[in-house]
Amino acid sequence: MLAACRRILGDDAEAEDAAQEAFLIAYRKLGSFRGDGPLGGWLMRIAQREARDRAVRRRPATPLDPAGEGWSGTLRTMEPGDDPVAAAESGERSARLGRAIAGLPAHYRDAVRLRYLDDLSFEEIAATTGRPEPTIRTHLHRGLARLRADLGDDIQ
Repeated sequence: MLAACRRILGDDAEAEDAAQEAFLIAYRKLGSFRGDGPLGGWLMRIAQREARDRAVRRRPATPLDPAGEGWSGTLRTMEPGDDPVAAAESGERSARLGRAIAGLPAHYRDAVRLRYLDDLSFEEIAATTGRPEPTIRTHLHRGLARLRADLGDDIQ
């Protein structure tokens, strides 16, 4: 378990903490062990999930502030001849989008952020979050539906 946590986290102390937490979780959830597989496999899945969760938590979040680095692809400086009104409207739309994403439930926000701001594939998001790929697709679909409902015609 410790080796698996170390491979995921890349840090000995963090891996030890994750493995220890996995044992505590297993102890608390021992009544839910169905016995349809080996106990070691069940413990390993708990440890891997805990390590992945820790890896996601320690990963720096992409800023949702429209002026932050996470939005650098959507914002640009004004060029000579640009329409200042259009530029201002674009900035306002970016700010509204950032606030709308920040207002999503955490699992929808993570799916949207990892897919569109961090540009990860569904497979990479599933590996990062420890959730199945179909769940990621569902979270993304529902998150985008909420954004469309919140923003109306501003997002397409």
